[in-house]
Amino acid sequence: MIQIYTSLSKFMLWIKVGKYSKSLSKEYKFDSFKQAFVFMNTISNMADEMNHYPKWINVYNKLNVEITTQDLSGISIKDVLLAHLMESVAKDVKEQNFESIGEICKVSPIQLVQNWNANYSQYQEIMKKNVHNI
Repeated sequence: MIQIYTSLSKFMLWIKVGKYSKSLSKEYKFDSFKQAFVFMNTISNMADEMNHYPKWINVYNKLNVEITTQDLSGISIKDVLLAHLMESVAKDVKEQNFESIGEICKVSPIQLVQNWNANYSQYQEIMKKNVHNI
């Protein structure tokens, strides 16, 4: 568990996570309702593929997200992966223009995988350094 928190803080992901929290949470703020909804559409498709679903509340351009792994009653690497995907998609959504709320953000799968691999390598290094803390 220490490694997950260290990883999240190192990559500045989901910084609202508490020491004894059983979920990851973050508030996203977009320029418009349309951007927020496109973000949700895009993440919905990814989450469905992962079979790992976020809890979220949307009010206009703000979106509060919570992720947890129900089977573990806590945080797992699936949560970290979904959080990372959300960070990448949020950045992409803010950089693109959309005609309607029904659209899905064009996300480069290659870029997502490269970003994840880079972060995962750093995550593994953190785990090696902190293995004595387990």
